[in-house]
Amino acid sequence: MRESGTSFGDVLRRLRTAASLSQEDLAERSGLSQRGISDLERGLRQAPRLETVRMLADALDLSVGDRTALIAAARPGVLPVRVTGPSLLPRPSLPTPLTRLIGRETELVALRTALRDDEVRLLTLTGPGGVGKTRLAIAVASEMQGTFPDGIVFVDLSPLTDPDLVVPAVAAALGVRESPGLPLLNTLVAYIASKQLLLLLDNCEQLLAAAPDLTALLENCPGVTMLATSRTVLRVRGEHAFPLAPLPLPAGDWLPALEELAQVPAMALFIERATAVKPDFDLTTANVAAVAAICQRLDGLPLAIELAAAWVKVLHPDMLLPRLAPRLPQLTGGGRDLPARQRTMRDAITWSYDLLSPQEQAFFRRLAVFAGGFTLAAAESVASSGWSEATRAPVSPALATLDLVGSLLEKSLLEPMAKSANGAGDDKRFRMLETVREFGIDRLAAAGEMDNARERHATYFLQHSASATQDFSMLDVDILIRLAPERDNLRLALAWFDERGDTDALLRLSAMGFGLWFAPGLYMEGLRWFEQALARSHDDVSEARAVVLDGAATLAIFQGDYDRAGAFIAEELRLSRELGGPVLVGRAHTAAGLLAYRRGEFGRAEDLVEEACRILREHVDALPEPVLRLGAAILELGDIALAQEQFDRAARHYENAFARFELGHNLWGMIDAQTGLAAVNLCTGNVERAAMLYVESVDRAEDVGATVLVASALLGLAAVAAESGRPEEGARLLGAALGIADFLSAPMFPRDRPVRDRCLAALTAALGSNRLAAPLAAGETLTLEAAIAEAQTVAAAVMASP
Repeated sequence: MRESGTSFGDVLRRLRTAASLSQEDLAERSGLSQRGISDLERGLRQAPRLETVRMLADALDLSVGDRTALIAAARPGVLPVRVTGPSLLPRPSLPTPLTRLIGRETELVALRTALRDDEVRLLTLTGPGGVGKTRLAIAVASEMQGTFPDGIVFVDLSPLTDPDLVVPAVAAALGVRESPGLPLLNTLVAYIASKQLLLLLDNCEQLLAAAPDLTALLENCPGVTMLATSRTVLRVRGEHAFPLAPLPLPAGDWLPALEELAQVPAMALFIERATAVKPDFDLTTANVAAVAAICQRLDGLPLAIELAAAWVKVLHPDMLLPRLAPRLPQLTGGGRDLPARQRTMRDAITWSYDLLSPQEQAFFRRLAVFAGGFTLAAAESVASSGWSEATRAPVSPALATLDLVGSLLEKSLLEPMAKSANGAGDDKRFRMLETVREFGIDRLAAAGEMDNARERHATYFLQHSASATQDFSMLDVDILIRLAPERDNLRLALAWFDERGDTDALLRLSAMGFGLWFAPGLYMEGLRWFEQALARSHDDVSEARAVVLDGAATLAIFQGDYDRAGAFIAEELRLSRELGGPVLVGRAHTAAGLLAYRRGEFGRAEDLVEEACRILREHVDALPEPVLRLGAAILELGDIALAQEQFDRAARHYENAFARFELGHNLWGMIDAQTGLAAVNLCTGNVERAAMLYVESVDRAEDVGATVLVASALLGLAAVAAESGRPEEGARLLGAALGIADFLSAPMFPRDRPVRDRCLAALTAALGSNRLAAPLAAGETLTLEAAIAEAQTVAAAVMASP
């Protein structure tokens, strides 16, 4: 029970009285209602939104101390109270629409108002496919960027079909990794419990079984609001539904003047989209009746109108209108059991599909097999070339693919994908809207091409992954960037090989996908795929199985599940020896050494890794894999030596490993080795050299998204600052490093302990325990960018000093 006088209402009343303001005065100053303030002071609302608290604090013109007290009363038990400075929460960009939003001004106002209401924690924007839910949700989120201090995070759920992947998808969007031994939902709750953010969950309708997890998230995170888009309500406690109606239409048969009619939202959308494909298109007395009838027949559904408008390049509106006759019976066997607006949407896609040439139809329905988008090369392999002569173009497959994609783009059946927030992938990508893709899947099945298309899709991504890498577990940055956009397609390919019992393909694709699970911290999902492949191949004696065992062991080690990792490694060692491949045997010994190192068994770890090095050195002429494998083993020897404070040995190993990684063009390994070498220099008193190496490492690690290595480098730069007479800056950087490690749920590398101990000793000596707490806590609130900027400033000052 909270003590009297410390509730939010008590604190607010005390501060308002001290400012000589009535509730009416405070309401006027803050922009809140007098009743709302009264409810807060009487305790009827126990946990107001932090935006409300800040509005009250600004209106009361509070000092830092009083502002802190007010925020602390609103969120008791959440310590430390972070008054200034954003969190380390990543702020992924919302998708950037390529066209303007038309005719949704009223809905935008209503949604903004609802999302600012403290009582609305889950708002579900509902409506049929094609009504514009996603577009409107993105628009309202964009307008509310300043309302949620910890950001707005967009999560596209459309590629998912498994409700168990919803929480991992949300965690991945937030950058939250799994914590060893804890359910991911618990880790996610722990990280965002004190955050004030908006989660925009798009396309929830096929994942309704995950709704209880979303409810649990909201119940345990009072500052989190969810805006969901779905064709149906989620049916959970606290849900507020916002049905989205189609665009307003011309009323009846009587048509007003052209200028007035062009402002009717459904008409305005048709005109704008028609002009995009036919610049000289205009609304005239000759076509106005047909355009109005088209919009009316399509019930004002935005996607249906866009599909129709795309055809004005080849069909006059008067010619287009008769083609909009209902065609749904062809899809449903005569039954019209769908809601009217969904029938209209499917009708619209059907007639648009029927207007395509046979070649375009075949290409379109085969593209529906892709999840999460596709490149031109993927479209050519899966949907364009190698099919029957009846649908093959008379020109080269590449040119035919380009023409077909261009044609479907013009007809609004495809859309270009914006570049991802981290710039992943260089190739231009395209996708179908989910409503259109569902139709394409129906047509693919009706044509009897589903199995063929899925097989071609899976085979392509197996070959695509194989061409990208021979050893994905080495975390080649270029390969990660190339394959990361295909994660959903690789999931679909893995599922196909699993369903068909193709053990060899399942093993090989699982092995090559290691980095897609490891780099973003999706350890649990990666282990699930690996264990499925291992279960199917329990009698298999192959290199692919050995590689999968190695990947599974690594993921289990990073999860902290050492017993599980040990079982994988024991089989990996046995299988590698049976196969006799030196790289496999060396890899297995390196994995066993990593496990021993993480367990603190340094002597055993060193013996195992030395044996790996001996085996790999005999085969370094076979570039590049043995060179990189040897580099990884030598790097591990450096880590083992540094953890034991054997600095000379560690330095030799790190320099050797760096040279191997440089020879093999492996940037991740180079950063890792350089960070270790910086730690050696720090611990042996060469602070200036350590500063130079650390700042180079942190810059490179930030560029490639190696956040674990950023944390290690920031820890080192904290120690650099502490030993260079900059204890306040050192304490902030230490706080930032510890905050990032907590954010990643990543245990500290054993090699970092000597650096941390040295840093803490210097800071405690300079500041004392009492003065250390404040800058340490301040550092935890720094953004990643701010922490790196401060670290760069410290390094520059140290390197410039005489």
